[in-house]
Amino acid sequence: MEAESQITPGAQPEADSQTEGRQSRSGARPHYPLFNWIRLFLALEVVWLHTPIAHRGDQNLILPIDPVPAFIAISGFLVFQSLQRTPNLGAFWRNRALRVLPAFFLALVVTYAVNGMPALRDSLLSYVRMIPVNTTPGANYALWSLSVEEILYGLMVLFTVLGLYRVRHFHRGFFWVAFCLLSVFSVLLFTVFRLSHPLDGGPTGFAVGASFAAGTYMADSEYLPVVRRYWWVFIGASVAGAGLFFQLPMGWLRGVLFVLMVVGGSLGVLGLGTMDVKVPKLNNDLSYGLYVLHLPMLSLCDKWALTGPRFIATGFGLSLAAAAVSWFCLERPMLSLKAKSATTDSG
Repeated sequence: MEAESQITPGAQPEADSQTEGRQSRSGARPHYPLFNWIRLFLALEVVWLHTPIAHRGDQNLILPIDPVPAFIAISGFLVFQSLQRTPNLGAFWRNRALRVLPAFFLALVVTYAVNGMPALRDSLLSYVRMIPVNTTPGANYALWSLSVEEILYGLMVLFTVLGLYRVRHFHRGFFWVAFCLLSVFSVLLFTVFRLSHPLDGGPTGFAVGASFAAGTYMADSEYLPVVRRYWWVFIGASVAGAGLFFQLPMGWLRGVLFVLMVVGGSLGVLGLGTMDVKVPKLNNDLSYGLYVLHLPMLSLCDKWALTGPRFIATGFGLSLAAAAVSWFCLERPMLSLKAKSATTDSG
């Protein structure tokens, strides 16, 4: 859910996507300002997805863009480029820790404070097992994807050390292998095991792998301009798949639609996010904090017995407030340390 961030020493910290991407003509680091807006939208999608689950138990809700695979596609794109620029692997993993751990530990503390030790236990189990563990009310089961993401980064580092990214067409082959695995296993799981929802497990694991492969592929692909030009086609495919999913009976067609949603959404956000357009800079990146802190905030709404619009308004308000505290008090100061360490390394 998080991506690489860099801050110019002496300047206000900027969000990750504004310092990643294409090289500018002047040689300065380029900006992809749309990525921060897209990730904020995806984080708000996650909050909305979990809001009905939190107060009604309703899981028959699919969003226009599947947020977790789209998040990981963006991270794969940005962090791959960051890895290629980082002077050594120690600096890369230090930067990852400075970006990920502060808000992660805050999420654990808040989960324990709001819901106690059983919820904290399930939250940690979600992280360790890499699947949502939601047997205890108030568990922060969204943390499952963070460990998956770090394993994918480890795989990226391994491929870099082995020199595989320098092999002709390796990126393309990795993407197509991941896409084929996603397609085959999604159809099988929805057909054989009669899964009724992507959140039931199985397909989501293959989805994040395929999305990550798409992100790293587009970071070093001659086809990125094509994806950028037709981003609206990919987003449209994702929206169409989401709209039709629950209209069809359980079976293989749902597996096909799930693949369409994942691949279409991932490529669509990569194409849209890399467009060369002028948009206001989003310097304060609340997306990661929203992702890791929204479930404890929704639990508070449950404890206060809120329902309907009051639940939704309060849940979103508390989640945004918690994300702001995380950003201004923890994440942004840690990014400043990262910028200082980068200056020391380069000096």
